[in-house]
Amino acid sequence: MHRNRNWLCLVLMLPLLAACDHFPYYGGKPPGIVDPLLDQRGLRAPADWNEVARDAAYRVVQRASQIKDLSSRTLYVPMPAKPTRFTLAMHTFLISGLTQMGLTVSQRADGSLPVEFEVQPVQLERGLQLITTASIGNGSRYLFRASDVYYVNSNDAQLYLDALNQPPPPPPPPTPVRKMPITGGA
Repeated sequence: MHRNRNWLCLVLMLPLLAACDHFPYYGGKPPGIVDPLLDQRGLRAPADWNEVARDAAYRVVQRASQIKDLSSRTLYVPMPAKPTRFTLAMHTFLISGLTQMGLTVSQRADGSLPVEFEVQPVQLERGLQLITTASIGNGSRYLFRASDVYYVNSNDAQLYLDALNQPPPPPPPPTPVRKMPITGGA
């Protein structure tokens, strides 16, 4: 009797488990660690960044299938305005994700629709949060726009904050030295 009940439970659970594997990324398991106090998706390093870019690419492809102006045009992913280790990696990952999903991505902006990826870091007491936004516009309106928020461990904050093209800060001014005459001697 117990064996039959166990088999029945197993048979009923199989379709549910199989369906869980087919949910889109952003509706399923989030990337990286989850901060239990903030109940928020977290980013560690490059593997999670690739997941964020694949999620953005998936959303673009999904939207492209709904809008003729988007599905028939070549896309262009410009270099980030403020390059950091994170934004440069996202640039590469986003191009890879879009092309792997079947969209055409140009190496130049000539007549292409730009796919902008913006990152807004927000410094908190317990670490850093990133607001990421991917958008496509045609000059007068947005055809696609999606934003997400991620938690970043404070130890990794420099990966998201350091702009690579900014010169280092100037050295501090020299400390004034006071000259004092020495009199006397041997």
